[in-house]
Amino acid sequence: MKIIFLDIDGVLNTTFDRKHQENADAEFHPVTHLFVKRSSCALLKKICDAVPEAGIVLVSDWRYLMPPHEVFDFLAQASGIARERFCDTCSLDYDFATRSEAVEEYLGRVEWDSFVILDDMDVAYPLYSMASQGLVATESLVGLVEGDVQRAVDRLVRGS
Repeated sequence: MKIIFLDIDGVLNTTFDRKHQENADAEFHPVTHLFVKRSSCALLKKICDAVPEAGIVLVSDWRYLMPPHEVFDFLAQASGIARERFCDTCSLDYDFATRSEAVEEYLGRVEWDSFVILDDMDVAYPLYSMASQGLVATESLVGLVEGDVQRAVDRLVRGS
């Protein structure tokens, strides 16, 4: 299994966007008013199209803000990625001190070939951790960019 661990804030939207929510590129959740940028979702779709066997696992704190199936439905609608590609979340347990620990716990309970983590919180993945090997760190003021797409595809194809 190939896995895309997905953070949302700082990847599919930016800190600048959150301050200026009138952005025409934004797709808003109808109830929570959380949002993603359509252009960033299109870049995530490029990764999924390039590696069709990869599933998406939510590592974002959005998994605590609404039921995961609602997050998956919203992201599928916003991105055009098939809903079944959004397959799971990292643990909803608060016992993990870092996202790195949550990712490593997940990897320890599934069989996987390769993984990539799309996240702007690089400090959540210590350099010595297994999870850091798959990190494609985005800039929180910019979000997902074309160069990140190629790095993610390369990691998924060649293995983490």
